[in-house]
Amino acid sequence: MFSWKDLSQYDFRIVTLFEPIQLQWMYEWKDQRSIGLLMNHYPTVSWYLKHVNTDLGSKFQHLEQTYNEIIDKSSLHSLERALIDSMEDWIIYVTDPDVYDQLSFNRWDDQELLSLADFKAKTVVDIGSGTGSQLFRLAPIVETIYAVEPIRHLRHYLKAKATSLNLTNVFIQEGLMTDIPFPNEFCDMVVSGHVFGDEPKAELAEMMRVVKKDGMIILMPGNNDIDNARHQFLVENGFNWARFFEPGPDEGYGWKRKYWMAKKEKLMSEK
Repeated sequence: MFSWKDLSQYDFRIVTLFEPIQLQWMYEWKDQRSIGLLMNHYPTVSWYLKHVNTDLGSKFQHLEQTYNEIIDKSSLHSLERALIDSMEDWIIYVTDPDVYDQLSFNRWDDQELLSLADFKAKTVVDIGSGTGSQLFRLAPIVETIYAVEPIRHLRHYLKAKATSLNLTNVFIQEGLMTDIPFPNEFCDMVVSGHVFGDEPKAELAEMMRVVKKDGMIILMPGNNDIDNARHQFLVENGFNWARFFEPGPDEGYGWKRKYWMAKKEKLMSEK
């Protein structure tokens, strides 16, 4: 998919390293016929998928029962490779997050973020922290920063990196953009990179909930420099925006858009 890492060493068994949220994403976003066929070919993986998550178990069982036709080995292998390649980023998260951290698109100019607000002495929540692209730019400046990340292996990576940098104001929490583990009006700022957009209305409502009145929401969602649905939604809800450059040559580099807004009583779309 991105060619960030050689995935030839992995087969369908790699999904047994996935977090429950990643399995949910796989079920919802990936080719279900391929999953069902591979479950029939890998009984131990099938057992894992049917038992690791109570809510998803019956759904995976349905895929196994639905897609149980005989298929030649060559065709099955092609489906397997395509599925593995489509999950390259998820695989890197649970095997070698440092590969992701070193990608060139994470090397954008710090001022693209730091110039948007005064971060000094602020409490900040970084949602979907990943390997800490925004987190570690802000930690030396802010009072306290909370990294919200659903993938356990990435949380361990973030904690180890914060320790190595002697950062004592970084705290790591499990959570999602639609389920931020903090009370109402908890922080001065919410930031997020390469996360926003799967459920824009619910995600924005949750960010608005945890940020204080007149606090800031800053998003660098990896949005290409086009007027797409994500851009339209954010602009309609009062966000300012500007272009910035994510360096290459990795997949997806180039001109992107960043968004920021001070929290008011209501979103523009609610007025």
